[in-house]
Amino acid sequence: MRRLLLILLLIGFGCSREQEVPVSFSEVSWSTLLSNVWKLEPQLFTASELFSSSSGPVSLTGYSPVKYGDLDHGTFLDIRTVAGGYEAVLAEADGPGAITWIWSANPVGELLVEVDGETSVYSFQSFLLGKWLPAKTAFASKTAGGFNLHFPIVHRKHCRLTLRVKSREELGALFYQVAWNRIETKKEIKPFDPGRIAESRTLLQQISRHWKAGRSDELGPISSRTIKPTETANLLWTMGRGGFQCLELSAGSKKELSGLHIEMYWDGEKEPSLSCPLYLLCGVSEHFEDIQSVPITVRGSVATIRWPMPFHQGAKVNIRNTGRKEVAVGVAASMKISRNVSGTFCGRVSSHWKLPLSGPNVLALATVPTAGRFVGCNIQVANHGSGWWGEGDPLIHLNGSDKPGWRGTGTEDYFGFAWCSDSRFQHPLRAQVRPGVLSRYHLLDTLPFSAGARFGFEAHGTGDGFMDYSALVLWYEEMSPMKSDMISK
Repeated sequence: MRRLLLILLLIGFGCSREQEVPVSFSEVSWSTLLSNVWKLEPQLFTASELFSSSSGPVSLTGYSPVKYGDLDHGTFLDIRTVAGGYEAVLAEADGPGAITWIWSANPVGELLVEVDGETSVYSFQSFLLGKWLPAKTAFASKTAGGFNLHFPIVHRKHCRLTLRVKSREELGALFYQVAWNRIETKKEIKPFDPGRIAESRTLLQQISRHWKAGRSDELGPISSRTIKPTETANLLWTMGRGGFQCLELSAGSKKELSGLHIEMYWDGEKEPSLSCPLYLLCGVSEHFEDIQSVPITVRGSVATIRWPMPFHQGAKVNIRNTGRKEVAVGVAASMKISRNVSGTFCGRVSSHWKLPLSGPNVLALATVPTAGRFVGCNIQVANHGSGWWGEGDPLIHLNGSDKPGWRGTGTEDYFGFAWCSDSRFQHPLRAQVRPGVLSRYHLLDTLPFSAGARFGFEAHGTGDGFMDYSALVLWYEEMSPMKSDMISK
């Protein structure tokens, strides 16, 4: 009983102490959407669509000087001849909404950004590198060969991205992905205005620092529990309505952390909503590399988990020691949750052994029967073959559709890099901490669904041999009406 009271005290003690960014949340703009990311609050998005060079109706792939991989290049919504060359439509959508992620492995030509009838023209490569932004490092970068822009191009009525180039060969070889999200709100929508963004250097710098440093939470005192090999110990347990805002787990070394398996139960569940190795939840390997992302930090032998975890009737967090020696595990927590965050924090681990490298493997990684939103995917691949393992595309079906709302151009492209690179990199929303150990968080380009969803990947490559493939998909799942009625009673 004493230990239970101590745990309840420490989780009730925590409170957020981060400095607020001066953003007006009475409107929807680039600043409010970027601020929601580091706060890990859901966006006002109701739908998501991915436009990519693998799924457009008009193709110039045959003009490419080189035929890459499984031909995920050179297709567009439309192509027309203009003076001096060609124009190809990469993405087009009616509003209100926002383009939330743009990626390319080989950006060329000029990009025409049309928002509500106003058009701005940029070098495509310069646009992705954020040279038009007064502060860019968190939002625009080139990582391991991939050019990425994580910045919301907000529009009220209409948005279109058009690429202008000199030759059909340039279009035929182009790889690109553009994520778009629909906005539903009664708030005022502030469309993309590069002039006003340029005037907001200080605000953008503040948000950038928060993205790169993660949310700062004041935690309660650390409680410690020694766990024997194969033993499962309850570290946190509480009754009633609430939510964990931050969990911090520590051990004597990275090796001790690597042997821990975490289980999270919400609202009296008999089976955990999430059960996985701690290192997989952190997006690192068994070596427990240091990492800094928006939802996760690993520093030495301390892992900080910032995913909001709301509950209605109670919560329980267990740790199992899968190592060979006993481990003293420390835990600290805060229990302040935003009213804007709803749904149960869930995850599913899927492991597949000895997949033939050249085989057309289609992996069903997670299926959600109700409403919710996917927020992350961490995968770990051991390649036992002679070629590249990641030719497969993401296949994300939203709202019960048989057609994937997201079908990209390759595994490494989904994680924001390119060209089969083994280079290590870290970004606030994605990382490769070692070859084949990848993380990707959908906090800006969110994946909401109202009628069930499936998250899958093609897993195949080139050459002979096989691969071992493990994945953790994370999502928030809204309660079914039946369960909601039972809780309210």
